[in-house]
Amino acid sequence: DNYIEWRNVYSDNGGSYNLSIRYGTQENRAFQVMVNGEDYGFIEELNTGDWDVTWKTTTIEVKLNPGFNVIRLGEPAYFAPNVDYIEVKPIEETGVVKVLPEEGNHNPRVYDLQGRRVNNQDARGPVIVDGKKILR
Repeated sequence: DNYIEWRNVYSDNGGSYNLSIRYGTQENRAFQVMVNGEDYGFIEELNTGDWDVTWKTTTIEVKLNPGFNVIRLGEPAYFAPNVDYIEVKPIEETGVVKVLPEEGNHNPRVYDLQGRRVNNQDARGPVIVDGKKILR
């Protein structure tokens, strides 16, 4: 079994995180991503053209528990790419969870991307109308 493991990845509250992996390999290789024993599948066809000069980064969304977490990257059947480092960053919330239309109201609710209600006639650019993101 070919893997690298980080056993003390700490999160205050847990939740959704972007796991970025900086890797190098001169042939097509893959990583299996596991977090706290949960299998996130394989990131495949990774190739940078050489082993240690050219690096690329790939990112996958993972869930962390509050407290300490274990992240494992590996390739159970073959060799994995070289790993330069990983970076774990929380996914930022937009503040808008879901916008529902008011019953009996024929004017849709329109919000900007910061969650502030805006005038329907004046709204331009990306907005949220009745819970759907649109571009005006």
